[in-house]
Amino acid sequence: MLPLGDAGDGLQGSRTLGVRLAGTNAGMNILLDECVPWPMRQFLTGHECTTVQKRGWGGVKNGELIRLAAGEFDLFITSDQNIRYQRNLAGRRISILELSTSDLRRIRAAAADIQVAIASIKPGEFRHLSIL
Repeated sequence: MLPLGDAGDGLQGSRTLGVRLAGTNAGMNILLDECVPWPMRQFLTGHECTTVQKRGWGGVKNGELIRLAAGEFDLFITSDQNIRYQRNLAGRRISILELSTSDLRRIRAAAADIQVAIASIKPGEFRHLSIL
């Protein structure tokens, strides 16, 4: 694993560069989209999280954002319902988890479902998670 470190993010531990342990989703490097509330990282324990904004990618269009993220991250979490229409999703190893809402209260209430989705998502898989 390659340590990246990000002293300004307020999180403990080292970062890893897009490397998953064989057969598990433990210790994933996760990128949260601009539309996903940053506090959701609190229940993504065991993973390294950062945001599009912290990477300096704010305002980057979906297709280019996926291309940039694919080189560094295992999982991209978004609530942008248009992400599924990107033509360049095929052939990528980065997984994409699309949440049906960006409402933090609803996301917190669905924390267990989100954790299960992250634990079971396959490399390159696109998955929509409906949160009521």
